[in-house]
Amino acid sequence: MPNIGLILFSAGTAAFLLAAASFALFRRKILSPSSAVSAALAFAAWQAVLAWNSVDALPEVVLVAAEILRPAVLLFYLHRTLKAAAGSGFTPSALAAATLMSVAIPAAIWFLYPVFGAAADGQGFTEQRSWIGIFIGVGMLIALEQAFRNAASQFALLRFACLALAITALYDLYLFADTLIFERLDINQWRARGGVNAIAALATALVIGRSRATNFLSVSRNVVFYTTSFTAAGVFLLAISLSGYAIRTYGGSWGSVLQLMLFFAAVLWSVVYDTFYA
Repeated sequence: MPNIGLILFSAGTAAFLLAAASFALFRRKILSPSSAVSAALAFAAWQAVLAWNSVDALPEVVLVAAEILRPAVLLFYLHRTLKAAAGSGFTPSALAAATLMSVAIPAAIWFLYPVFGAAADGQGFTEQRSWIGIFIGVGMLIALEQAFRNAASQFALLRFACLALAITALYDLYLFADTLIFERLDINQWRARGGVNAIAALATALVIGRSRATNFLSVSRNVVFYTTSFTAAGVFLLAISLSGYAIRTYGGSWGSVLQLMLFFAAVLWSVVYDTFYA
């Protein structure tokens, strides 16, 4: 029987390598091409680690380091790209918020989680990695939103890349919140993570060849720290995860019922917020 996880995460690795090659080949069409190539290679390495783990279980510290590497590299790339486009990168408040959520808190969870008593039934690392993944997802949404909102419409490639990566971050939020609330990692959802990232990277690699050159364009130098429905939905899902985790632990016989209610309430609220308040 084929190893589906290996196939999909390997596809993600290949897709990000293709994206890196496209960035290098069409470097005149993109801003800060060296940081774009470096980010794509780092994402490829992250997917390669997950592919390897599908065959032979890697140490937990390697898996966590690979997960935290992704937002750290993304923040560097987006900061450099905004600086090239507008003359200034993230505002201090935006950079602090994104770094705190996607790098600092996940690292703290990795180091401090055992102190507060990880589960002794083998689920400790699953819970720990889920919390790390949720905070990374929210932090990535904050960073991607800043790049998307502060780039002028002429920067079609940057905006497309932000949307593609935002989809992968939202999928991570769904995956890890589902894992926490229902106290198990769905293996098919985990494998699909490789496919989702492969599609996002492949789409970005193909779009760059059809985009216009952007190095000569200029945008407003006033980079603003916005918050919109993407970030609000991510933060709300984080709150739902915390609530669901508490209910699962203390909710008794009503726990599973309330978990389902909270899960669908999160989906409904995200739709309502996006429709009426975005």
